[in-house]
Amino acid sequence: QAEKKKLEALKFDAEVIGNPKQPNQIWMVQIADQTARKIATIDPGLNYLTFSPDGKTIAYTTNATGEYNDEQKYDIFLLDVKTGRKRQLTNFPGPETNPLFSPDGKTIAYLSQTVPDIEFAQTDVSVIPEKGGAVRNLTASFDYPVGSFFWGPKGKSIIFKGEVRTASNYFRLNLSSGKIDGFLTGGNCLSSLRMTADEKRRVFLSETPAALPEIIFHEGKKDYEISNFSEQLKNFQLGAQKVIRWKSGKWHIEGILVTPVGYSPGQRVPLIVTLHGGPYGRFQNRFRQYYYFQLWANHGYAVLAPNPRGSSGYSDQFGQANRNDLGGGDYRDIMRGVNAVIRMGIADSTQMGVIGGSYGGYLTNWIITQSDRFKAAVSMFGIFSLLTDWSNSIQPSWEKMYFGSYYWQNLNTYIKHSPAFFVKNIRTPVLILHGRQDEMTFISNSKEMYQALHTLGKTVKFVVYPREGHGISGEPNHRIDVFRRALNWFNRYIIR
Repeated sequence: QAEKKKLEALKFDAEVIGNPKQPNQIWMVQIADQTARKIATIDPGLNYLTFSPDGKTIAYTTNATGEYNDEQKYDIFLLDVKTGRKRQLTNFPGPETNPLFSPDGKTIAYLSQTVPDIEFAQTDVSVIPEKGGAVRNLTASFDYPVGSFFWGPKGKSIIFKGEVRTASNYFRLNLSSGKIDGFLTGGNCLSSLRMTADEKRRVFLSETPAALPEIIFHEGKKDYEISNFSEQLKNFQLGAQKVIRWKSGKWHIEGILVTPVGYSPGQRVPLIVTLHGGPYGRFQNRFRQYYYFQLWANHGYAVLAPNPRGSSGYSDQFGQANRNDLGGGDYRDIMRGVNAVIRMGIADSTQMGVIGGSYGGYLTNWIITQSDRFKAAVSMFGIFSLLTDWSNSIQPSWEKMYFGSYYWQNLNTYIKHSPAFFVKNIRTPVLILHGRQDEMTFISNSKEMYQALHTLGKTVKFVVYPREGHGISGEPNHRIDVFRRALNWFNRYIIR
């Protein structure tokens, strides 16, 4: 390490791309005397570890390389704490993650996927004996993504969080019967559940459209709110927020609709359409939103946040519905949602804008190559060319997952679904925002978009944020700047 610093000081600091990452080590520290002992050296892919109830075994996951692009290759290993001996427990196609020992230490539950080679397949809870053997998928009948989970008392049940449409609830799986029942349910977004061993007392976070996450204590049949973080919102006015639904092809699509502060029924107002990333992600019906719904509402805008096909939180089939069809069915779902808000008498069809980041940025770019309906667009760290994205992203497997091939195997598909090859169609004024250190959707996407639009004489502005990675969410002042620029852009080109 000292030699490396010395060479760097002399500017012998060339970086070799593709070198293997350094291995990890697992150490144990005795609290009593603070002595430390190395248990084992693990490959660079070490990601997660947990102890068995008796403390003699560690279960851990690794993808061997530590590379983000290998996230579908995680397997579970067991490590003997005393000897440091490793034993591979799973070696199935697709990722096995988040292992957790049963209370008796004989079984390990973990998260698996319904389709091994794609990240947008549904997650399930599976179990395997600690000694190895047959695997059982416990939540195959639960057609929603499974998030965090833990064992119930005496290992007779598993409590898990389910991503259900625009909410997040907790469910109980009875291991004897296989039956799944609601454990903590309702329309709110719940998280961070903890409880006593007998399950009679529980504490969790609950968030609603009009309140920040609050700490809830549950005992018996009653809930007690023991925090009041939303007190800080008492001097703010909020627009009404609700879930709406519309039909698109064979699908019933959901979205979050927010009307402006002081809105009167029948009044037509400017509309901002916000588009989430992923595309295997979703908008939840809660107060906190990356796209600041209530800030737009305080400036006279209605907001539509759709969950088009390909979003998470719905069926497995729905989540995979835009495979080989990016910018196809999901684009139609969004535009039909806009039509629905116009038919409701809320949106002014002559005053609409669109904003999105990551895959939402891709959809923003795609929409304005296909339609002139929007008077302004804000494209944030989005994909412009699928060829550029594959060539520069730390996750080039993304395109392969959705299209089943590389660009040299199926060039026409990559061209057909890339906004870059329809750039001449863009007439919408575009504000492009990107973090300079973005390794996921590399900044070259936005630079290419700006270069093309500038050359074509279109209305475009390109803003780059130093020290920011994917999401432009590292520094608070940058987040403030993003909103201010987006608001000014929409006000300038929508509210004339």
